Amino acid sequence: MLIRRAVAIVLVASWLAAPALAAPSGAATAGSAEHDRAEKAVLEALKSSLDPAEQAEALAHLAWPATGKRNEVVAERARRELAGFGGHGMLALYHAVNTVGKERTAEVVKTMIEAESLMVGPVAPEFVPGLLDVLWTGSREAKLLALPYLITARSSSSVQPLVDSAIDDPSLMEPVINALGRMRFEAARFWLEKIMIAGAPSYRPMAASSLAQIGGAAMAPLRQATKSDDKAVRILAIRALLPAASDNDLQTIYTYLEKHAADDPGLSQALKATAARIEKAIVARDASEAASAPKDF
Repeated sequence: MLIRRAVAIVLVASWLAAPALAAPSGAATAGSAEHDRAEKAVLEALKSSLDPAEQAEALAHLAWPATGKRNEVVAERARRELAGFGGHGMLALYHAVNTVGKERTAEVVKTMIEAESLMVGPVAPEFVPGLLDVLWTGSREAKLLALPYLITARSSSSVQPLVDSAIDDPSLMEPVINALGRMRFEAARFWLEKIMIAGAPSYRPMAASSLAQIGGAAMAPLRQATKSDDKAVRILAIRALLPAASDNDLQTIYTYLEKHAADDPGLSQALKATAARIEKAIVARDASEAASAPKDF
């Protein structure tokens, strides 16, 4: 990246030293004039400092000016240049997430993602915190852009802002529910349980599935829901539990079959097959442990 900055400085110096070209015959097109203006503005930003972090801040101000009407051509050119800074521009982008208007936050997130894609080695330290701040300050589009990267990062700090984002904007419910399941943080189980029991019907199976993906303490709400007086709730709970069932769930399966086998005959058959598989695995495990135990001669 330092090589990139050195090249930029050489380009600036060459541009300043180069003899002026003869003006073309006829008036320059408006598009060409705007392009030239954008190039000059970016060069001025690069000339403003030899420190890449300060150059990045100058480019961010061009891309998302705090006041006045921005020039869209200049802004796009500055944004592309800033993305090329990789990690050196991430602090400026982190600041931009929290200072630009909500309608511009998707642009900032796209630039962050482009910059991160150019990184070699560890993720820039400002990248994930910047995406987390997007959950508080960003537009719906910005949040959707950030979501896959937050899932990959698996920051426990993302649980509450994700939940709040879904509450504030119901159109984010489905992606947030699915993301929480993939992140597998037990802290999400309380909200997911609420959605499974009392949420909109279309979201209940998703919430149950995410609880099963999380596992651990998140299985407790599923096991409890299999005892619900509401047939629909107990069916979706036992269905979600089925793929993740272990020997810890045998009692839950047997209780459900004893009391609610008539809910869904096909589901009951699947539960019986799962119980048989688990019991077989337990027998095999016990036999293996017995065979490997020290012999008392």
